[in-house]
Amino acid sequence: MGPSCSSWILCLCFLSLISATLSALPNKPVDVPFARNYAPTWAFDHIKYFNGGSEINLMLDKYTGTGFQSKGSYLFGHFSMHIKMVPGDSAGTVTAFYGKRWWDQKQFQDLTPAEYSRLQWVRQRYTIYNYCTDRARYPTAPPECKRDHDI
Repeated sequence: MGPSCSSWILCLCFLSLISATLSALPNKPVDVPFARNYAPTWAFDHIKYFNGGSEINLMLDKYTGTGFQSKGSYLFGHFSMHIKMVPGDSAGTVTAFYGKRWWDQKQFQDLTPAEYSRLQWVRQRYTIYNYCTDRARYPTAPPECKRDHDI
C-alpha cells in the first residue's frame, strides 16, 4: 500500500467524520400553524391567533375558558406558555393537560366484577384512610364516593 492510497483512506475518514458531525447538529425549530395539529373543542371565540397561527392566546373570563385537543393519536411536542394570574388569591386558576387516551373511554372506566374484587382486596390491606367511609367528618358522602362505588 503506497502513500497515495493511505492519503485517500485518511481523506475518506476525515470526510466521514465531518459528515457525521454535521448530521448530528440540532435542527432549527420550525413554526407550525397551531391548526395543523390541534383543534379547538369549545369556546372558539376565546382563542386568538398570532404570527400566522403559530402562536395562540387562550382567554379566560367569568363565563368560560377554552380548550383544544390534538388531531393526532400519538402527537408530542413542546408547550411554552406565559400565564397571567389574577391579582390576590389565584387558587381558582387552573391549567390542565388532558390526554385523549384509551383509558378515558367509557368502556374502560367501569371495572369487571373480578377487577372490583381485586380492588377491594387491595383497599382492605393497604388503605390507611378513606374519606368516603369517614361519617364523623362527612355525614353525607361526597358525590364521587357514590359515583365510584366507594361506599
